[in-house]
Amino acid sequence: MLKKFVAAVTFCGLSFASQAALLPVQIKDIGEAYKATDFTAQLNFDQFDTLGGTRYLTKIHFGLLGKTLKRLELENNSVNSASDVEVDLQTKLILRTAGGIELITALPKWDDVYNLAIFDGAADFNGSSGVTVASRGAEKREDKTITLQSILDLFSGNGTISTNLFGSARDLFNFGGGNVTSNVQTKAHGTVYVQYEYQTRPTTVSEPGTLAVFGLGLAGLALRARRRQQ
Repeated sequence: MLKKFVAAVTFCGLSFASQAALLPVQIKDIGEAYKATDFTAQLNFDQFDTLGGTRYLTKIHFGLLGKTLKRLELENNSVNSASDVEVDLQTKLILRTAGGIELITALPKWDDVYNLAIFDGAADFNGSSGVTVASRGAEKREDKTITLQSILDLFSGNGTISTNLFGSARDLFNFGGGNVTSNVQTKAHGTVYVQYEYQTRPTTVSEPGTLAVFGLGLAGLALRARRRQQ
């Protein structure tokens, strides 16, 4: 009888799981105002501490703010034909794990069209046949949430995890006639944001009413046993 009663009370317990929670955002950048491409910058982040298994990582929110700064020089060397030059000047910033797994990418860029007359006799990237854009910038922010368990496992632990931010130039040109010389110098900057989203492990808690019933049941069993002895 007692065994059946205890079993019944056991099933009356309640399981509680906390709602999703967020840790503060970690922010890391390349450590310089701008760096000439191609570059690789190592960025280290604190891993998610499971606190002895009492909580677990469910999502990682990544943000990447990429900035680029370009210097552009164009010169039409043709004495017979003018040229319309379409430019699409891009910089690709990519964050990867130390093992090469891609986490997030940003592509800051700017585009324009330049109308270059026939060669004006001076190869100076200026005048009617040339152009110089000394410094023009662009930026792009990308955000991504990762729930892949293998990535969550990499970012879980009691230490730090190393990632690499790569910056490279990706410049596209469309020359409409002429004989154009082009030069581009590229600098870039990257800022990475990492935030952990987690939940705590479910815990089982007995209801106060259940405990009271359990106590009354034990008292009843004790009284019954006493009467039998009498």
